[in-house]
Amino acid sequence: MLASAGSNVTGSHHEEFDRRARNYRHLDARLAAHTRFFAAAALTNSVLAELCAHRARWMWISQTTLGTLLTLGGMLEALNLRRADSLDAQSTSGASLDASFVEMEQAYVESVLCGWARSCAPRHNRLIVELDRLLLAVANGLLPPQCSSNVRRYAEVLCSVTRAAGRCPRFAICADRISIGRALILEARQRQPA
Repeated sequence: MLASAGSNVTGSHHEEFDRRARNYRHLDARLAAHTRFFAAAALTNSVLAELCAHRARWMWISQTTLGTLLTLGGMLEALNLRRADSLDAQSTSGASLDASFVEMEQAYVESVLCGWARSCAPRHNRLIVELDRLLLAVANGLLPPQCSSNVRRYAEVLCSVTRAAGRCPRFAICADRISIGRALILEARQRQPA
């Protein structure tokens, strides 16, 4: 079910995205030798937390869409935590594990989006339109003048994906979300201390 604006306020959205970012940073600290997927998830949730707190957020994305992202993020967090628990016992690591995490997560997102399109098309369509508008704005460098280093990092990754594809990625396209995820992981790997 798609989330509604209901009684949620943007402040609680901020707190929840921030909590998830901290949780993913802890997972990254524990599992960075296996995968940098959790670093990418931490960055994404940090940027979403900042978006919730920004005073001009309403120009790009509605509270309803933020609530929907919060719902989707909760589903993904449960999925990712189960997968993280299985990593401690595995010896698998590196780019193939990173890719499998991104592909598994985005296949799940795709199935959720398809379900939402069938059960609540107007809200699903609003989610897609608003996220595509936000991706386009960020890819075109429309950032707040005093944005954080996390937002700048995310924007740089999104610009690199845009350059590589020759167009701005679209949220409704699974392959575009996978490209963003892979690029975020690559950025995390490049930042990782030697």
